Amino acid sequence: MITKKRGLVLAALVAPLLLLAKAEVKSPALKKETAQYHKKQKTGAIVNKKASKKEPQKPKLKTVNKIMIIIYTDDQPIIITKLDLDRRSLDGRSRTEKEVLLERLLYHEAINVYRLPVPEDLVDKHIASIKEAHGIGEDQIAMLFEREGYTFEEGKEQLRMSYAIQHLIQQLIINRLVVTEKEIQEFHKAYPAREPASFRIKKGTIQKDEITQKELKELVEDGLYEERVTWSHPYWIDEDEIADSKRFIITMKPGQIRWIRAGDKYEIITLLKRKKARVKTLDERRREIADQIKMPKYEKLLKELHESVLNKYEIVKQS
Repeated sequence: MITKKRGLVLAALVAPLLLLAKAEVKSPALKKETAQYHKKQKTGAIVNKKASKKEPQKPKLKTVNKIMIIIYTDDQPIIITKLDLDRRSLDGRSRTEKEVLLERLLYHEAINVYRLPVPEDLVDKHIASIKEAHGIGEDQIAMLFEREGYTFEEGKEQLRMSYAIQHLIQQLIINRLVVTEKEIQEFHKAYPAREPASFRIKKGTIQKDEITQKELKELVEDGLYEERVTWSHPYWIDEDEIADSKRFIITMKPGQIRWIRAGDKYEIITLLKRKKARVKTLDERRREIADQIKMPKYEKLLKELHESVLNKYEIVKQS
């Protein structure tokens, strides 16, 4: 949840930026100096109290970050800075302003409105599993975060945000998607799925100077000299994946051998098995069909959720 500490940190981030923006109005010292300056300008010159010492020039401040969007909620305001908009996601993807805005709004809804739990150790366990699976340390994880412009803690917060949003979408959308048996059967009938013919082949090569034409013929017709061939592991290939130069595979019978020239080698092809083309059964496709029917429903509900949160809060863009 967005704790009081998080709110204080957010306020601390915003305060210096607001103070910088309003320094000219709020600073009594600055007001006094400005008044003195204009008064002396009227007399024709500005006289230093100590002529021997030059007034030190104040360094020009360079803006490294600034507030771009403020979202007013019932809790702490949500602040989106230029850095937030410029940084890519953890997977290296550039994001639009709307995507960043929706991310913050959905995170707020998940944590503050629906009170969906995100266990504190969830992100730590996720990072630990990545470290173990890939054999890397925390320093390397930190480098991955840094590459996209995040500190280690900011990277963890991005992961926490992602978990919370996924939980929200799961509860509000995915768990409510229902597909009836009638819809599945109608889809199966309207859009039958054909499985193409497939062939299990074994390929090999042999140098041209290692076999005569007579021996090559005997290899093809009688299976002789196979020990001279360097064979690859057998594999299945669908009919629509076979190259034009090898379409002869479609007419081959199991056990039959064919050859083609390949530079200074002969390529040897043996057909081991074949399967006929067929139409998939309903039981084979049931889950796949359900997912396809759910997708447009999911997209519709997700769009409605986005529109709802965008219209729910006051969003002020800074110039």
